[in-house]
Amino acid sequence: MKYFFAFGFLLLSQLVWGQDITNVQLRWQVDEMTDLKTNETFVYQCSFQSNGSQPIQWSQKGGTISSVLAVASSSGSWNNVAAPGDYAFQISKDNLTGTAIFERTAAGVFITIDLSSSNPNAMRARFRVATITPVN
Repeated sequence: MKYFFAFGFLLLSQLVWGQDITNVQLRWQVDEMTDLKTNETFVYQCSFQSNGSQPIQWSQKGGTISSVLAVASSSGSWNNVAAPGDYAFQISKDNLTGTAIFERTAAGVFITIDLSSSNPNAMRARFRVATITPVN
């Protein structure tokens, strides 16, 4: 019986471990946000859904608010989101342009959205990711 559970755990862990951000649709569940303009950090629930170079879906307030971050280009190579790495997207939203950087460091998994390239007052935020799951 214990082997069954061990096998199940290994199988489940492989669903995320080894996932390539460039060709697997992933959901990034966020539990904290830092406003990079004020350096204020607070509890914040939202999720991002990435799918290679497709638009990034951003869901807030339990999915009642949904935004699309259009992707103009992307760069990097991160073929295992369970290992340290990063991937950058050139994005636009509501006539603002900037970057979305998805990364795993020793400090954790983060998504940094910076739309201030065309407007210094625009959003600059860093989101801490609690879980990454593949989307079926």
